Amino acid sequence: MNVRIFSLISYILLQLSPPACLASNPKPAPKKLRVDMGDNCVIQINDYFNGELTSKAPNMAGYVSKKSPSKTPQFRFGVQFLCGDNPASGYNSISKEYGAAFDSVRGRWNSIFPYTPDERAARELRSATLTYSLSAINSNGFYSTQDPIDGEPRWRVRVATYCLFGKKKHVCGLMRVMRISEPKTNQLPYILKILRSVEFLEPDTFDDGKSIAP
Repeated sequence: MNVRIFSLISYILLQLSPPACLASNPKPAPKKLRVDMGDNCVIQINDYFNGELTSKAPNMAGYVSKKSPSKTPQFRFGVQFLCGDNPASGYNSISKEYGAAFDSVRGRWNSIFPYTPDERAARELRSATLTYSLSAINSNGFYSTQDPIDGEPRWRVRVATYCLFGKKKHVCGLMRVMRISEPKTNQLPYILKILRSVEFLEPDTFDDGKSIAP
């Protein structure tokens, strides 16, 4: 009797439960945006935040979304792209302008402070700076964050720099990412999401469309 009741309950539950293929509802792939910055510099990114990717000056572009993904009225959400040729002298001749250098012996990016007046100032900045490796679709590089070490605490703003080096070209940028006194304003995770989707394209694969379907 108990076996028959259990079989009946199991049958009813199976009839009421939707198939697994109907229960799952995967998110659609994000739209892709492309921009030609001139001088054979073309990149593509994923449009995660319903923004626009435009170039208004040679070798420069910006991704801007009207609505910030973080809870902040302070900054308009955006990612800066400054493009250039990879130098024959090596990546560090570019990356040092953004506060980092690659240590080929240890195989990692390190924070550097080439414009500080003395070692004491560099030591103070070193305690407020973090540098990490960064990888995208067909490029690699770094990103750094730095907190101000002086000024009114409630107005201090964390800044981030980055560079991504492709086969022939690189893009770098500097952005404000968070008001230190308000962690909820942190935009860095969303900026990194955009940066990790960067793909360098050959100019002859680029068309006049600003976006393409996924």
